[in-house]
Amino acid sequence: MGDMTRGERAHRQQLSLRDHRVALWYLLNGSIIHILMDGLVGAFHVLPLMNENYEKLDIRFTRSWGDERGSCILTVSLMELFVKGPLCILLYYAYHTRKSYTDVLELLVCVLQLYGCIMFSGTELLHGLKNVPADWNLEFTKEHLLHFWFAFVFCEPIWIVVPICLGWRSFQRATAAAAAAAPKRKSKRS
Repeated sequence: MGDMTRGERAHRQQLSLRDHRVALWYLLNGSIIHILMDGLVGAFHVLPLMNENYEKLDIRFTRSWGDERGSCILTVSLMELFVKGPLCILLYYAYHTRKSYTDVLELLVCVLQLYGCIMFSGTELLHGLKNVPADWNLEFTKEHLLHFWFAFVFCEPIWIVVPICLGWRSFQRATAAAAAAAPKRKSKRS
């Protein structure tokens, strides 16, 4: 990506503030959240301090490979590392170079982000929050504030709301572009 053409650099400077922020959302999600945190820490347990917190957030992260009780988490983590992370970084590049596939790629990335969040949180909700430190007694201890209220209750909905909003916007742009590119049909009047 370091060898952008002069034309690509010129396009890069024309991003609106909103599009620059959206592109930055994808870059940070791809590199920090999907690849580093959820991918490398979630699947391969690198960075001991962060791994310790992941295991407190959800005990499914303590399951070893091959243990069916952690297979959903492992699958989501591997998908984040090898699919969602690289696609988010590619999407950042596509935004800044105004690639024609930006809207379609963004819609795909948003669907994948929603899918990952639903598989991670949805399966846990269906099982009664048995693997997360749910604060049913409203104790608001440091552990509950960090690992349940912040990480699970506050952060998880962000990866539902933001992808829905961005995905809807990219869907609208993609359908408008497809409609504009479609050949005009002549009406049949008899």
